[in-house]
Amino acid sequence: MLPPNESSFEFECVGDKTGKKYDGTFTVKCVLANHETIEVASRAERYNGGVATLAGYYKLFNRAIAEAEVRIKFDPVKKRQMAPSWWIDSDAGRELLDQNVVFDLYYKIVEQEKDWNDKVKRGAAEAEERAKATAAAPKA
Repeated sequence: MLPPNESSFEFECVGDKTGKKYDGTFTVKCVLANHETIEVASRAERYNGGVATLAGYYKLFNRAIAEAEVRIKFDPVKKRQMAPSWWIDSDAGRELLDQNVVFDLYYKIVEQEKDWNDKVKRGAAEAEERAKATAAAPKA
């Protein structure tokens, strides 16, 4: 059985230019479905504007925004992303003066996927151990 594909976490970061504190709770998808992975790639490419010479730093920044947009869960009741108002009001970080906030959030989102993968591996290892124990048990 797979672990839940949703994780909520507290985020806290201080902008490196403004010194402003950004905090709040985000709820994200830990792992994306194939169509969502393609959506992230499509958005990042669109944000890059097809500029072949765009610096890698900005390509990564655009990828981080695309990942966050697709991964942050949407609350159908509130009709908004499950994220702090400063994130929503800043157009997914585009209007912020502090780029480090977007990168820090991206890294935190990636941690959720790593944690999910670790849970899957632990679950598989535990299932294997149970199977071995069952096979080794004396037959009645």
